[in-house]
Amino acid sequence: MIRCMYVFQDSNNEKYARTIAKELDVDLYPVNSTGYGEEDFAVITRWAENNYMDAIIAHGRDYRKLERMSLEIPVFPIYHSSWENLKILLALKRRLGERASQPLKIGLASHYPIPQDREVLTHIFGWDIHNTIIPQNDDLEEFFRNLKAEGYEVIVCGEMYVPAVKKSGMLGFYEPNIISYASLKEGFEMAVRMAQFQVQLKNRTRELKLMMDHSFEAILMLAADGAITVYNKAVENLLLESTGEIRGRYLTEVFPEMSSDLLDQVLSGGSDVYGQIVTLNNKNCVVNITKVKKDKNVDSLLIHISELGQLEKMEAHAKDELYSKGHTAKYHLEDILGESEEIREMKRRALHFAKYNANILLMGETGTGKEYFAQGIHNESLRKNKPFVAINCGAIPLNLLESELFGYVDGAFTGASRKGKKGLIEVADGGTLFLDEISEMDLYGQTRLLRVLEERAVSRIGDDTIRPVDIRVIAASNKNLLKRVEEGKFREDLYYRLNVLTLRIPPMRERGQDVLILAESFLKRFGERYKKNLVLSDEAKRVLLWFPWKGNARQLRNFCEQLVIIANKSEVEGGYLRKLIEDTYLMEVEKPKEAEQREQEENDGEPMIFLPDDTERERIIKALNQAHGRRQGAADKLGISKSSLWRKMKKYGISENY
Repeated sequence: MIRCMYVFQDSNNEKYARTIAKELDVDLYPVNSTGYGEEDFAVITRWAENNYMDAIIAHGRDYRKLERMSLEIPVFPIYHSSWENLKILLALKRRLGERASQPLKIGLASHYPIPQDREVLTHIFGWDIHNTIIPQNDDLEEFFRNLKAEGYEVIVCGEMYVPAVKKSGMLGFYEPNIISYASLKEGFEMAVRMAQFQVQLKNRTRELKLMMDHSFEAILMLAADGAITVYNKAVENLLLESTGEIRGRYLTEVFPEMSSDLLDQVLSGGSDVYGQIVTLNNKNCVVNITKVKKDKNVDSLLIHISELGQLEKMEAHAKDELYSKGHTAKYHLEDILGESEEIREMKRRALHFAKYNANILLMGETGTGKEYFAQGIHNESLRKNKPFVAINCGAIPLNLLESELFGYVDGAFTGASRKGKKGLIEVADGGTLFLDEISEMDLYGQTRLLRVLEERAVSRIGDDTIRPVDIRVIAASNKNLLKRVEEGKFREDLYYRLNVLTLRIPPMRERGQDVLILAESFLKRFGERYKKNLVLSDEAKRVLLWFPWKGNARQLRNFCEQLVIIANKSEVEGGYLRKLIEDTYLMEVEKPKEAEQREQEENDGEPMIFLPDDTERERIIKALNQAHGRRQGAADKLGISKSSLWRKMKKYGISENY
């Protein structure tokens, strides 16, 4: 709703105005200005400004007074219509009586030009009619004396001017209640439309100003001669001290460090300037200068100035946002299930390693949970609130792996995005980069990765710019990297750079009862998904324990999902489970009772006999042979733990697949 002050002197006009305001949905504030002087007008306009009026509507002299006050609120006039002017002249003709037939010179005194054709009026009434504009000063007597001297005999005017006209020796004619309802409404409609437009323009201007003033960038608009025409509040923050209004001053005067050559280059039609580093008042800033053209000529310049420190903070914040939108570590070390001594030991080491920033190499067969450990280590480290970026080096073609890791610039290679791309190493800045299946990276990629680790900096493909990065690398491999080094397929220096801290994740066959813990967890998870509740019989548990699970936890998880889907009984029997495993993996599974009996015979058989001159290596091989390759059985015969046996096998070069 538009809020309008209506200034009037005729009470009939007020009555009409109130009715019209309701029709036009205008919030009207009428003011009778009869007898008002300059001070009175100053009071009502201050009130209008303080109460946020959208417009002031006034008649004749009041309009001219308000117009001269240069108010921020727009002022709109109410004019006499042509029809009303004819009615006024008709009333004058009646008043003059017989004298009306004489060729009189008549003045229509108003504060604004009357749009009606003077010749038409002269022809209708037979008078010499002129529109006389009342001056803005208050010397009205002199104005009317001059009209008398020019031969005017009658002046049609407002009531307030009639005495001054008579004093000059002319007839002053005033016709009250001449403005019609239709005329007043037409004036109001015009004023309201203009006021609505002004309000929209004012709101848009205010929005643009707010947008500029809340920008972190300093924004200036320069005229073609280099003078400042518009600027925002951020510009003031760049100044060493308040310099007052800088509009109209030259940019090189406000910021002497800004090169005039740079401005002249753009003004003369040269290329726009982007990313120019300039020190302004001891602040390192990035300056962008864009030309604005009009009729193919440079009309003005738009300048954006950003403090380098702010940009760096924004970049850090953007990285944090990126972290929060996907590059996160979901799992913690406590999410890794298992109660075996082997897995407990690995979790203890992982927790200890998490406190340091050294690189970590995770070794283990496929499906042992290397990424779980990597995420758990990240979430226990000081980098836990920074990105965790994972990439499987074996799942991405070698020709794409490099661009994914290091990024590239526009035009670096055929098919490259025109915007370039940030590599995952940059994305991981401040956090952890997890490189799964690192053994699959080609030698060139290994060389570039080694350089990143050595220099703590990265350059995109096709770019000479070096960008510092702070990352911790956790690499994982299901292959013996040392063997690949010997084969010339992996860089030895990169191997030792990655292998600062090492974790060997044990396979399922070395984790004993952990198989059951994991299996029951998987059955519960998939049971909730497929609305089934399965339990394992004791014999079924023994089948699970005796199966080797060469695919480790991943194989066990997939098998448990299959079991939940196809099982037709709530309790899973051993025979059913063994048959399902044999059908799934096309291999015969030893019956649990026969396996237990064979194990019992092995344990109850002749004790191990070690000769005095047997080396430790020979003792381990004998124990493994007698235990048919079972590490737990061999460890029991040697009187050591299974993890100790594994370390000794590694020490003496005994095959892991023994």
